[in-house]
This record gives sequence, C-alpha cells and structure tokens, in this order.
Amino acid sequence: MAGDTIILLIGSRGSGKTSFVKFAGGIGVDPSPTTACRAYGIEGKSFSSFTVIDTPGLDDLPSGNLAILKDIAQTLVTLGSPKVTGAIFFHRITDTRLGGSARSHLDIFRNLCGDGFAEQAAFVTTMWNTIGRSGLQKYQLLESELRVKHFSIGPGGNASFRFGNSRVSAVEVLEHFADRPARRQLLFAEEVTRFGSSLSGMRKTSAGVAVMRKSGGGKCVIL
Repeated sequence: MAGDTIILLIGSRGSGKTSFVKFAGGIGVDPSPTTACRAYGIEGKSFSSFTVIDTPGLDDLPSGNLAILKDIAQTLVTLGSPKVTGAIFFHRITDTRLGGSARSHLDIFRNLCGDGFAEQAAFVTTMWNTIGRSGLQKYQLLESELRVKHFSIGPGGNASFRFGNSRVSAVEVLEHFADRPARRQLLFAEEVTRFGSSLSGMRKTSAGVAVMRKSGGGKCVIL
C-alpha cells in the first residue's frame, strides 16, 4: 500500500466514491457498483501517500448496512488496524431533497466518526460536472444550506469540498489531509477493537446502533 495513513470513503450508492478514487490516483477501477471494500494506494507529488478505502454504497436495508460495517471492520483489521487519518462523506449535489435514507446515512457516518473525530472528517459534494452555468447558482445555494444545516460532526463546522470528476478537484480533497496527524482514532475503529468484527459486534457499535435506528420516514426539502 502507498501509505499507512487511512482515508475512509462513505456515502450512498452512486454518490461518486469510486470515481473519486479513479481521478485521485489516476488509476483504473472497476466501473460497476462497489460490492466490497477495497483499499487503494494513492501517491501524489503535492500530498502525502494514502491508503484510501472505497466502500459499498449505503442503502435502505439495515441488514445490508450492517454487512457493510462488517466489511469495513474486517478491512481495517486486515490492514493491521492503523490510524484512520480521515473520513469523507459523499453526497450528490443534484439530490435536492434530503430524504430519510440520506439523513440516516449521515447519521451512520457521524456515528462512525464520533465527536472527537470532527477535525478529521470532511464532506464532499459530487456531480458538479453535470451542472450547466444556468443552474450553478441554484446548486451553490443548496451547497451552502447543506454545509450549515447538515454537514457537521460535533461542535463547529467541518471541511467541505466539491468533486467534479477531475484530478484537480480530487487532489484538493486529499491535500486537506496531507500532513494532518491523526490526533484521535475513528470511533468505529476503537469499537471494532472492543467488540470484534462479527455482525453481533457491529450491532454494538455506535454506527450499528444508528443503522438499526428508525429513520422516521418522510422527506425534508432543502431547496
């Protein structure tokens, strides 16, 4: 692997995680939907070397999301439980309604990180390359509202970026984590050490509890 620092990618299906890996590393990745965690070594001239973990997209089924948590846990164990330097949540900017699924996925992400990991978490909006100039202002306003109302972990705001299916925009995100020490461990990684990486162990983690929590249904219009 390229580095001992770990960046974990989380998001709904089709949110752009695998495309981010492709453009960040200039490497070929399987274009089909990601069905299992895969670690990629990424090196760059302007940023540190990272191991980036691409994960399957979260869905509406608790059983499926628990299986994804198990896969993440076992991947971290396989990598030797190194420090997780950062975690990134991906969201399609073209989704103008933050439905129950998206809110629950954000809840899972927050519980994966834990409040103490706030400085090492980031949010990335995707699909900017699909937006024409005429619709840009609309989505810029949406981005601002997402940042203020939804993209936060713990006190204060968190870093947020745009990814437009380009090497430049992907590298900008990784540069944020360059030389950023892992002051705190990812809460989920700590809990895997405590509870193990089995499905029963996943149910005991904060993220597992979030998976099983009822979303409440309905949709919240944010634009």
